[in-house]
Amino acid sequence: MSSKAPILNNEVISSAFAKAQQDPDFGFLQIGINLGVAIVCTYENKFELKKVQSSSGDTTKDWETIANELEENSHGFYVVRDPSNPKLYVLLHWGPDLSPVKQRMVYASSRATLKGYLGQASFSADYYMSTKAECNVKKLIEQRTLHHQIDFRSDSEIEKQSASIESAPKTAQSSVMQRLPVEILQSVHDCVAKYSKGECKVVIFKLSEDKKSITGEEQKEESISAIRDLLPDDEPRYFMFWHTRVREDEKVPKAPTVRVFGYYCPDASERSLKFTYSTCKNNLIDFCTEQELNFEGKVEFTDKSEFTHEYLDYHVFPVVEAKQTFETPKPPGRKKQGRGKVKIDDDEES
Repeated sequence: MSSKAPILNNEVISSAFAKAQQDPDFGFLQIGINLGVAIVCTYENKFELKKVQSSSGDTTKDWETIANELEENSHGFYVVRDPSNPKLYVLLHWGPDLSPVKQRMVYASSRATLKGYLGQASFSADYYMSTKAECNVKKLIEQRTLHHQIDFRSDSEIEKQSASIESAPKTAQSSVMQRLPVEILQSVHDCVAKYSKGECKVVIFKLSEDKKSITGEEQKEESISAIRDLLPDDEPRYFMFWHTRVREDEKVPKAPTVRVFGYYCPDASERSLKFTYSTCKNNLIDFCTEQELNFEGKVEFTDKSEFTHEYLDYHVFPVVEAKQTFETPKPPGRKKQGRGKVKIDDDEES
């Protein structure tokens, strides 16, 4: 059974969302589904825009406004800015327990369809609420940061199970978690800016003690051995540096120097620490991309002894081997025979 409901698009919603992305005072969109009448055993269901609300300037109060408008027996969608990343959005799904079963099934299976119309890349997560008390920014953040609630299934698997759970006559809650909310401190801003301008060669990044922010520190030493000495034996680290190729190539006699992002995660690290660093890695890379800093190479390793010039040359400048091809022999040609002609021997002619 498909996990997406055949809901028709509404250009009014797409236009309102596009306008909201450019509006700093945007609060939220309220979206419903207009359940049409049966036409030849099918339903003409269509998304409809119910409300466009400006922000009060306080995210917590905006969520309180939504909570006060929730209907006890009717599902609904709300599009709000992600409180941890204002450039992304969260799709709130209000699904009260006393709502009709058919309505539950249609709404539960149409979240992916709605995000597809508005642009999947614009959303960081879904958030399902069955009680008004759950319509709370603090509840969303707590649900994201609890490791045992983070789901490693694919989006399609999550949507299928979520639709099945929400259509059952009982209380259910499901959420999609794609990244941990982590703050990029000012030290990271400063180091990335200097690195981009070439004013520093090596920067080491690490998570704060409470694991809620990333800090950066510029390093004076820039050799490979010096970077190895900066990496601890039992904690992961992110770092960026400049690497100059050591291997000599005939086609490129001059070794170029490129920017490289490194992720070091030793086996001796605690399991929870490994998970947190691995999950927050994309936060840091995405921040660098937003600052127009792109890396020509990215490396990951678990043992400091692996971090050598040869290792970097192999991963940052992989050897492209020319594929040797062989010319296949042509098949022998067929002898042409005259159609309808009979060969007569000389003896027979005489």
